[in-house]
Amino acid sequence: MIQQGWAGRRAWRGAPNFFIGVVQLQPNPPGFREVDAGCSPKANGRAFCCRMTPADLLQTAEENISSKSIYWARFCIASSAAAITGSLLIAAFLYYRDNPFVAGELAVSTLQSPRKNPSGFLIASAGPLVGAALLAPLVPLFYGRFRSSAPFSATIGAGTLMFSVLAFCTNGILSLHSYTGRHHADLATVSFACAVLAVLSLLHAARRHNLELGRERLPAIDVLLWLNFSSLLMLLTFFVGPDYFGLINPLELVGVNPWHIIGVSELLFTVLAFGSLLLLISVAELGSRPSADT
Repeated sequence: MIQQGWAGRRAWRGAPNFFIGVVQLQPNPPGFREVDAGCSPKANGRAFCCRMTPADLLQTAEENISSKSIYWARFCIASSAAAITGSLLIAAFLYYRDNPFVAGELAVSTLQSPRKNPSGFLIASAGPLVGAALLAPLVPLFYGRFRSSAPFSATIGAGTLMFSVLAFCTNGILSLHSYTGRHHADLATVSFACAVLAVLSLLHAARRHNLELGRERLPAIDVLLWLNFSSLLMLLTFFVGPDYFGLINPLELVGVNPWHIIGVSELLFTVLAFGSLLLLISVAELGSRPSADT
């Protein structure tokens, strides 16, 4: 196998059962040694030939791309979490500086309202917009990594994650220009629901991917699956069902206003989403590392 990380040009010429790869190195890296019996150095020691099957070539390319993508994915998740949580915390500080603390008003829609939060709505709108845009590169990464193990779950997860990102970005843009009230709430509901559904689908695909690699079952995947499923049921039962379909809200039967816990619910969805994304990155990285027994 050609050592990864060497800069050079490759010219491939086909043969019936194998490829011959000529790798031009500029220059040979320190500690260079031949690891394959089928490789032989050229005259100047700056190029060598190596037999590699098409499957080896595809696997090597996938591993190189994946290893770089994992680092960028971690950077995007960390930057997104910092942008969203940081901007909302600053906007909440500006809001409660002029208003008494009311737990029921601690919601994204309140912080992004120009009427209710004139000094902090721009920060509350721009931060989540940037944070959602940073999550867009995760869509092709998760789809490309998990589609071989669970194509249906990977497709549903990537599609709903992209839809959630678009809805969240649209919501942020509308909040920056003109707060639309009802449309803002509808887009927020769609983005949260699609995000939870995406995480559920991708967690299922990650579990299949992990088992396909022959590794032990991760209890954290099962725990996050149940937590995200419970949060999806809570979203549908307490907010989507009563608000859009006129269903009876169980919270109102016990004298609790569901909108008084909207801030806690949004915080729960956000924490679960980023926690699940970090776990998904870790599982996706398993596919780019050689197994311990190989």
